[in-house]
Amino acid sequence: MSMRTLLGGVVSFAVMFGGSTEFTSPAFTGKAAVAQEKAKPEKPKTIKVQSMKKPTYDRLTAAQEAIELKDYATADIQLREGLADKKTNEYEKASIWMTYAYLFAEQENYNGAIDAFQNAIALSNPLEGIGLPPGQVLSTKYNLGQLYMVVERYQDAIRVFEEWRREVETVNAGALILLANAYFQIEQYNSTIPLVVEAIDMEPEPREQWYQLLLAAYLELEDYVRGADLLEIMVDYFPTKKTYFLQLAALYGELGKDEGIVPGLWSWPTSRASSTKSQNLIASGPHVHVP
Repeated sequence: MSMRTLLGGVVSFAVMFGGSTEFTSPAFTGKAAVAQEKAKPEKPKTIKVQSMKKPTYDRLTAAQEAIELKDYATADIQLREGLADKKTNEYEKASIWMTYAYLFAEQENYNGAIDAFQNAIALSNPLEGIGLPPGQVLSTKYNLGQLYMVVERYQDAIRVFEEWRREVETVNAGALILLANAYFQIEQYNSTIPLVVEAIDMEPEPREQWYQLLLAAYLELEDYVRGADLLEIMVDYFPTKKTYFLQLAALYGELGKDEGIVPGLWSWPTSRASSTKSQNLIASGPHVHVP
């Protein structure tokens, strides 16, 4: 029996740019030197960072206000003037490109937003105090990865998310699920599984869609044993979802464990619609849908 099914799309996610972009000048120092000589600590190395001049700040503020009013043409004019100003430094240019990304995203021009984010990152070298500060570079990479997911450039999303994961101090469960989805979309199911498992272990109340994604990866690999083990957990966590009981019954049948079918499954009260759906599930085998 073939278990290969289409999932109906990537697990839901939102590309968040925040309500507004702050244009304050960054102020940070490099990490203190670790080496010591004759037990005398060295002075921490400081990095001179670039600042934002008032004309650029005023242009960015005007562009932000125009975007909020959906006056995109005015916003574009302000940003173009900033880029054309020969006195504009890398930090200012990167901030302008960040605002361009916001402008493009507001118009659902995601490829334009991708280019803008790439330009902002390319201008930045935080270790030298050039361009965006370290934290903003990392958040920009994360947003860039999300946009790659939106336009279905999954290989690029994986590249950026993996780079971001190496550089960030902590990785949250949602980021792991995004990366897992990217691997799933290019059929690298063995890379999907450990990421989802890690995300589930991190959260006290994992989302149901995460279990669905993990189950789908097991079924794509035809790993029915681990699929059945997972479904046993899912029917316990989501007892009102008859679909999982039916999928478990189908896997038990595939594994020759008909005697292990959950007691009372066939007496489950259903509406006409759910009964029809259940009959289809039994006929076609396990099916997973990730909304």
